[in-house]
Amino acid sequence: MLSSGWQSRPVVPVEKLCLKMFSIDSLQEGSSFGGLFRENGGSDQPFGITAAHCLENPIPEVTAVTMPSTLEINARFQSILRYTTLSIEEVHQKASKEKEARSLFEQYTYSPSSLVLSFKSPDIGIETVGVLYGMEIGTVYKSMDLMKTGILKRHDEALVCAGYPFFGLNEECLTRLDFCIFRCNKNLVEGNIFHEEHDYDTEGEAVRGDGLLYPGAKVVKTGRTTGTTNGIIVSTDLVVWEGGLGSHEVCIMGDDDIPYFALKGDSGAVVMVKNEDMSLSAAGLLHGINRLKDLALATPLQIIMEEVNMKWM
Repeated sequence: MLSSGWQSRPVVPVEKLCLKMFSIDSLQEGSSFGGLFRENGGSDQPFGITAAHCLENPIPEVTAVTMPSTLEINARFQSILRYTTLSIEEVHQKASKEKEARSLFEQYTYSPSSLVLSFKSPDIGIETVGVLYGMEIGTVYKSMDLMKTGILKRHDEALVCAGYPFFGLNEECLTRLDFCIFRCNKNLVEGNIFHEEHDYDTEGEAVRGDGLLYPGAKVVKTGRTTGTTNGIIVSTDLVVWEGGLGSHEVCIMGDDDIPYFALKGDSGAVVMVKNEDMSLSAAGLLHGINRLKDLALATPLQIIMEEVNMKWM
């Protein structure tokens, strides 16, 4: 059974790329969208961003990025399939599920595959095995998922220059860089417009690109799993990843009635700092969670932009 944590809810379609709750790519693990960029001194070609670990073996200039994620579409399709005439072994039919399943098949692209779902083809009524893909929104440009030293030291220097509190870590600390930049279809781009309701009441306004993650900063994000949540940057913490390697990461705790800021599936979402003038500034990229402490983990966006020589669009 495919599992995304989203299969109990209908698929969320989005027509244009903006800062809204939707998923992108991969049957392995769905991710969220983190905003739009342009190259420094380059063309007007827009680029998008998400977390690299959520994409399955991304290859620059080859791997397509789709929206909604393949996982979200197929997990939902599988969860309602048995209530429809498309099921090989239907339990009992429900008209609403029948309509939704056929709509998914019509809306998204079907491709034969032995790895995913068995069902009756809506077109010819015979058993078929395949997968449904979302709309192609771009192609992978650059992907990175590795540990580097000195990242938070560099970020601390920027915080000191800007007059913010800083984390105080030394340059020998490892920090995870986990991001995937992809070329976007220009026709699908709206912009870095935040379309979700939150306590700053800036729904529908452009998000600035000059944010910095600093201790005590109040932040907000919109991810596919938990939607819009508020939080506060509490510190850095040592995180031990699968395989035993440890790194120091910027940590965010929830600042709402819910105890968490993010859950699985929210990776790739942009973390926005709430400014005193009631505006929002893009400041970080979510790339993981610490389940034991209910903390979300983020990379300073400034560091990522320096790595790829890009700027917030």
